[in-house]
Amino acid sequence: MVSGPCRKVLVWAALSLILLSAVRCTASDESSAVWKEGQAMRLTIIYDNNVFDERLQTEWGFACWGEYGEANELFDSGGSVSVLLSNMSVLGLDPQAIDVVVLSHIHGDHTGGMEGVLATGVHPEVYVPVTFPTRYKNEP
Repeated sequence: MVSGPCRKVLVWAALSLILLSAVRCTASDESSAVWKEGQAMRLTIIYDNNVFDERLQTEWGFACWGEYGEANELFDSGGSVSVLLSNMSVLGLDPQAIDVVVLSHIHGDHTGGMEGVLATGVHPEVYVPVTFPTRYKNEP
């Protein structure tokens, strides 16, 4: 059982995946809806300062991989490109499979891996709070 601040972030990640699925569902016709009743959602912590999987590197920050149906979400990107991409590799998660990135806030320990993710050539939809600086939102 996950507790404390980590649990709150996981709840936030799950909610963002649910909300994105709901938005996509209402933006398209029902036959192609992403949100389907009874479909499983899976969240995998890929970056954290707490040791929960001995195979993974730990460092201050957070990133979570969310799967719902065929949609893959990266919620936050940790603080280090190398740690993020290494942990993804260990877990068998392909950056090219990322459909959506949701960044919770501008702190470097939650956004530091974005440069590395985008350097892989993936072009996901990226969602950030309105409080993010304009320069960050406009960077390729």
